[in-house]
Amino acid sequence: MSKVGWTYPAALLGLDAAANFALALLLFGAWTPGYSQAANLVSELGTAVAPFALAFNLIGFVLPGLQIAALGAGLGMEFRHKGLPVWMPGLVMVSGAAWALLGLFPASSGLYPSPVTTVHNVLMLVSLGTFVLAALAWPYVAVRDAAWRSFITPSMMLGLATIASFALPSRIP
Repeated sequence: MSKVGWTYPAALLGLDAAANFALALLLFGAWTPGYSQAANLVSELGTAVAPFALAFNLIGFVLPGLQIAALGAGLGMEFRHKGLPVWMPGLVMVSGAAWALLGLFPASSGLYPSPVTTVHNVLMLVSLGTFVLAALAWPYVAVRDAAWRSFITPSMMLGLATIASFALPSRIP
């Protein structure tokens, strides 16, 4: 199956997932009184006291997560057909599933320590960790198929930028 087979529609889902999350973050952040992109964490938009919590959790976490999982499934079908390792698309699927579950396990109000906040934080780490592993593992897979080689540099940059983002303060004064 060519890239147009499974991968093209899956890639569109991946791009749409990014757009859905960005739009949800910007809109719900703007509509939430006292919320600042620089001073507040994304998860605060989904806590029980947030005015649009249900909508944000569905549009900002569940929908994009399912779309990313579908991207991983599409890549997996393409990779299996071409004889490429399917563990890398599996990482993408796990990342998307964990992101979707963030919306079903929103952090406690005020992000106070609680079992649900712990689950939320673990899911966040699983999602980001598998995303980074998939992005950094891309060259290993891409060098085996000429159609994927052009994605090596963007994938590496995305993985490294995600790692570098952990060096940023969680809140900017």
